[in-house]
Amino acid sequence: MGGLPALTTFKKILIANRGEIACRIARTARRLGIACATVYSEVDRDALHVRAADEAVWVASYLDSAAILNAARRVGADAIHPGYGFLAENAEFAEACAGASITFIGPRPESIRQMGSKASGRAIAASCGVPVVPGYQGDDLAAGAEALGYPLMIKASAGGGGRGMRLVRGPSEFASAAESAGREAQAAFGDGTLILERVIADAHHVEVQIFGDVTGRVVHLFDRECSMQRRHQKFIEESPAPSISEATRAQLYEAALAISRAMNYVNAGTVEFLVEPNGTFYFIEVNTRIQVEHPVTEMITGLDLVEMQIRIAEGHSLDEFPLVDAPMGHAIEVRVCAEDPFNDFAPSIGRLDCCALVGDRVDAGVEAGSVVSPHYDSLLAKLIVHRSTRDEAIARMLECLRRTRVLGVETNCSYLTQILESDEFREGRASTSFLPASKVPDHARLDHSAKALAAWIFEEEIAHRTVLSAVRAYRNNPWRVPSIKLAAYGRLLDAPVSAARICKLPGGAITAEIGGISRIYEIAASGAKYLVSSTLGTFRFDHVERHPKPKSSGSAVASSPMPGKVLRILVAPQESVKIGDPLVVLEAMKMEQTIRSQTDGVVSAMLVRPGDVVSPGQTLVQIGAPNP
Repeated sequence: MGGLPALTTFKKILIANRGEIACRIARTARRLGIACATVYSEVDRDALHVRAADEAVWVASYLDSAAILNAARRVGADAIHPGYGFLAENAEFAEACAGASITFIGPRPESIRQMGSKASGRAIAASCGVPVVPGYQGDDLAAGAEALGYPLMIKASAGGGGRGMRLVRGPSEFASAAESAGREAQAAFGDGTLILERVIADAHHVEVQIFGDVTGRVVHLFDRECSMQRRHQKFIEESPAPSISEATRAQLYEAALAISRAMNYVNAGTVEFLVEPNGTFYFIEVNTRIQVEHPVTEMITGLDLVEMQIRIAEGHSLDEFPLVDAPMGHAIEVRVCAEDPFNDFAPSIGRLDCCALVGDRVDAGVEAGSVVSPHYDSLLAKLIVHRSTRDEAIARMLECLRRTRVLGVETNCSYLTQILESDEFREGRASTSFLPASKVPDHARLDHSAKALAAWIFEEEIAHRTVLSAVRAYRNNPWRVPSIKLAAYGRLLDAPVSAARICKLPGGAITAEIGGISRIYEIAASGAKYLVSSTLGTFRFDHVERHPKPKSSGSAVASSPMPGKVLRILVAPQESVKIGDPLVVLEAMKMEQTIRSQTDGVVSAMLVRPGDVVSPGQTLVQIGAPNP
């Protein structure tokens, strides 16, 4: 391949991304003494990543490649780091950068193009002797599905990140799933082409981090387990993978390197596999970019993968980096997302009145005061821990989740805790099919926390002498103890204010003695919403009015739980529906959300049309009483 070309030293990098990855790239650039700039859309004008860099440029859209290149020219950037998502895997954008004499910090355009099509990627893997998941690629998807058999997975050929993916269990689901997947793929990637793959039951998702340099050398930086996925998006990742044998691990490394060499791969990439319990594995795809879960690899190698990306883009070789021969300890990452685990993980939006994130490392794109909008994905932050053993890492992560407090939006923290505490996860048996329903917290623990909160609310309201406190704690019967009415996880709790003896501690925490046991409770408040953390767990409560206004009688309604765009109407006036029937499909936070009926009845009115933009709480469908 010859020697190294003349080295380049970047003076300024434009980060063509947003959120936590933009903040994370800026952090490395600053450490390396490289000036950096970011871009921001109108809704991100006050976002954290705007202040993470030296300069920021407004753009109408993060997908507007011409605007991104113009922003780079305006600030005098000689390189662009695309992060992940948006333009990170866009070969035309990488070529446009080269045409503008701006270095694209990533793989070569031809590598992006090869793996931008899952069909092409499967062909390259097969040519290297690496098994691929049985599948179909062609024009007649319905015929391909019949030949392949069910269950099967529909995938967007041009994308990743869970966009345009649908699990189909039988023929009756295929047509609507293909239509939905194609529509989502077109919106996300500008290409609605789909492929089919057979579902590998009880498989583990294991990926290998690769790096290549301009000399032709390619190395692996070990593996990551990413089996914990919901809607085909990862939410817990760890390294090394606990589910595979050392023999399988070695085979995955060999396969990943063979594919990388066949592509003449340069810079960072990830080769992804499905691994069956018996060790049989199949190639899925190569992600030609840095991954969301890259921090766990950094923790077990001591490397900064973004620094490696930058230096390799400058022309440096892999020989200059302190590569290690074996993983150092165990690392786990969880993704804290703005979604409600007790409402089918519906996206949650709002202002973060409290945002205390805890981890050995925290990569965040938000802070207290940040506004979570419906325009981008729901990822708020990544919590990462690193310990000598996996058991120690799990224990540390559970402690971090208990101490993490986010108020203003719903989060998945309770669900992350539930998964980490499960036997399946602790024993390394949790496969891609392991996705239990959100578990309602233990009643005894919830009740104890409610009593501590009630005592705290009562003390706070007396201290502030609010008129509202008198109403909330008021009892007509003077012989009954005042109490606070709370709602949590579908339960109404009448918590007596005198059941806990509390003492305030410096920093805002309290000690509460309940039933002869004293514990420390940390309480965060946002309006009438509260987060209570102790050794019993972390619980969310709503302070509700003791005498709410009676609900008006009449027809039931289906309302939008979030801002979004109406994609499809699935029912018509006078159509009978039952509880759970789909009514409307919305797009919010880059994902499709199906609004379902909460009652049996007959559709009396449709109040929206496809293409309408709706607000939280807006009525979509009116449902009258069922026909006699």
